[in-house]
Amino acid sequence: VPLAKGRSDIYTKLRKQIELLETDTQEAQKKIEELELEEEKLLRGSQKKLIELDQKFATVEESLRDQILRLEADFHMQQLVIDEKNVEISDKNDELMLKDKEIEELKEKVQKANDKLVAAAKSLAW
Repeated sequence: VPLAKGRSDIYTKLRKQIELLETDTQEAQKKIEELELEEEKLLRGSQKKLIELDQKFATVEESLRDQILRLEADFHMQQLVIDEKNVEISDKNDELMLKDKEIEELKEKVQKANDKLVAAAKSLAW
């Protein structure tokens, strides 16, 4: 009888240990499922953030392209204005060169007239 009672006690202890292990296993399984759900939520959140960042990047990239196009157009317009002003300056320089030439011709005429007057005055003085 003591042997049977010893076996019974061992079986009882084993059953309790098995029950505790099953409980621990169930709790561990629940924790694993919770962690998997949390991981899935984090992944979805990360994917959502990546999509948002991609959209922001695309918006910034498009905005920069638009700014570049505007700046290129502004630069082109400013270059046209500069070219036009350069033509005007060149025309004014040409006019000034003609005026300088006219002045030189007038100086020569004045000098010739002055020389004639001096010569006339000298001939009258004799």
